[in-house]
This record gives sequence, C-alpha cells and structure tokens, in this order.
Amino acid sequence: MKMHVRFGVIAMLLAICAGGLGAAPADSSKSLAVPGNKKSSPPTQIFNRKLSSTTMIVGNDYQDIGSGEASIDSPLTFTCPTGGCTVAAEIHVQLGLNTISGNTVGLCTELDGFDMPPQGCPVAGTIPNDNSFAAYSFEFAQGGVKAGQHYMQSFVYTSDGARRSRYLITYRLYTP
Repeated sequence: MKMHVRFGVIAMLLAICAGGLGAAPADSSKSLAVPGNKKSSPPTQIFNRKLSSTTMIVGNDYQDIGSGEASIDSPLTFTCPTGGCTVAAEIHVQLGLNTISGNTVGLCTELDGFDMPPQGCPVAGTIPNDNSFAAYSFEFAQGGVKAGQHYMQSFVYTSDGARRSRYLITYRLYTP
C-alpha cells in the first residue's frame, strides 16, 4: 500500500473515531450535539477502499447567519457505482463578528437529507466574542452507500448567529 493511501486511510479512521467519541447524536430537531447528552455509537471501520473522486468547494462570501442551521454550500450530486461506495466530507469554515459569550458552533454534512456519522451536528467550538474570526473543522464518513444517484450538503449551526467567512469543503467518493 502506498504511503499517501495509508495516510488517507489512517486520517479517515482517526476522524471517524474522534467523531464517534467526541460527539453524541443530536435529536431530530437538528440541535447541536453536546457531548454527554446521549450514548454514542461504536466507531465504524472502513477498509480497502479506492479514492475515485474528489470535489473541493471553496468560498469567501462574508454571509451573516442566524442562530440554528445555515447551509454552507449547494447540494452536490454524485453517482455511487454498482457495488456501493463510501463517502466522506471534510469541512473547514471561519466564523466571527460575534459579541455574545458562549456562542457555540457545530458542523455537519447530510447525505440524501440525513446526517452522516457521527449523527447530529458535532460541537466544533465556541465563536470568539471580541469580533474576531476563528476557524472550525470536522470530518464525516459513511460506508455502505447503495448504488445510484445521491447528494451531499454541509451545514453550520450556531447557538446565537455569526458571520461566516472563508470555507473549504472536500467531498470524497471511495469505491471497493
């Protein structure tokens, strides 16, 4: 196995394990997943997959977002080939211009309208209350996706709103 493939597999496994241990599922109202609220699911292990496609979405739109859910990107449509696939999403986003203390931020990605593991919107941090910006990130992965057309979309959640700045989302498609 080549070194860069091993690194990619290890990085994905670490992200999956960290997500499974660090964030509990949120309820169906799409609230932030706060550690300790619910029992977490066991980590998922995904092996022997080949990277088939990578899509990167980069933006810098300085958009004010309110509390709750706000989409970061538009839905990305893809085709999972015969035999199924595994998909991953890596989100990096800057948030700021906030003066409220304790303004929590969570990140999540949906596959066909449903949260990808780890379910809910894992807490990524607290937005600074001095009008500065900070960067947040999280990675999601889901195996066993059936053949056919699907879509993915990423979201940011805040408890009190903020201004979204730069972002980079990387979607990856893996096949057996």
